[in-house]
Amino acid sequence: MQESPVKIFSEFQKLEEIIVGSAHPKDAFYFSNDPELKGGLETILGETEEDLGELVKLLEGMDVTVKRPKHLFELGKENRVNTIDLGVFDFTFPNHPLMPRDTVLVLNNKIIQTYTKSENRFFENWHYYDLFLDYFERGADWISMPEPYIENNPPTYSELENQKILFHAANVIKCGRDLFFSQPSFGEFSKKGKGTEIGLEWIKRVVGPEYRLNPAPCAGHIDGKIALIKPGVLIAWDQSHIPDKLKPWHQIFVDTGSPFPEHFNKIKKKRFYKDFVQEWLSEWIGYVDETVFDVNMLSVSEEIVITNGYNKKVFDELKKHGVEAVPWNFRHQYFWDGAIHCVTLDVRRKGECEDYFA
Repeated sequence: MQESPVKIFSEFQKLEEIIVGSAHPKDAFYFSNDPELKGGLETILGETEEDLGELVKLLEGMDVTVKRPKHLFELGKENRVNTIDLGVFDFTFPNHPLMPRDTVLVLNNKIIQTYTKSENRFFENWHYYDLFLDYFERGADWISMPEPYIENNPPTYSELENQKILFHAANVIKCGRDLFFSQPSFGEFSKKGKGTEIGLEWIKRVVGPEYRLNPAPCAGHIDGKIALIKPGVLIAWDQSHIPDKLKPWHQIFVDTGSPFPEHFNKIKKKRFYKDFVQEWLSEWIGYVDETVFDVNMLSVSEEIVITNGYNKKVFDELKKHGVEAVPWNFRHQYFWDGAIHCVTLDVRRKGECEDYFA
């Protein structure tokens, strides 16, 4: 069999190929009768694709092959909202293929698709089908979590425990023979965990015994809490999130800045509603640009990392450890609730599976 085009063992070995996600097309909301809403969304969608285009150029300039997903769903049809009704559940806005990291885990030569409890994300991985089929035909393994039985307005992950196999792929970061994962929705993490315990068990069985799975004392996507920059160096914003095995590494802490105003936290869930779009464009986008620098980063190699914005203190600290930080501007990352690690999916990195804790 030919060598697989898919091979990933860590977050920091030399990157060779990657998928960069894509938001809805600029004119996706053409059917809206509200000119302010439509105009605001066109601005966000257009600028999002502009920023992603700049990221593609940046990566290609570093000799990284970039692939993009295709769009499969039209949000409006014949001037009406196109609702997808499957009987047991329906949804109006099928999710965009902007964040492949949320629902796909790539490890060694395996493409592992997962499911969340969100109705509008049920078909999200369809956007990557042609890409994954090509990788499969060229030697990669392609595995999917069992399709969950989802109903409208699904309960919390903790309420679905032992009923549904669900887990966010972004709960996992890779470090050779060791994988680190954030907690599913159980016990003290029942409100913030992204997945079920049985979903985590499925991941463990698929990954296999050759990897050591290490729990991190946190919930939510782990790539928003810990960035493994190179062997021995990590970035985080809360020391309590760091697993015991990683504590001997040099730790760079990011100041998350002032917390978002409470009003922003209340409206940010209304992603495609007029009040949120207007608030975002007129007020909060400037607030985010000025106050937030997060740990959601993408290492191109052990010497180069792409960041969401600029932070002199962090950049200087990285330079001391032989790492060049390259800023990328994603203007609407907080509108989409995701940053550079979320909107990308590593496909191939140089090197083999190392044991960084031997």
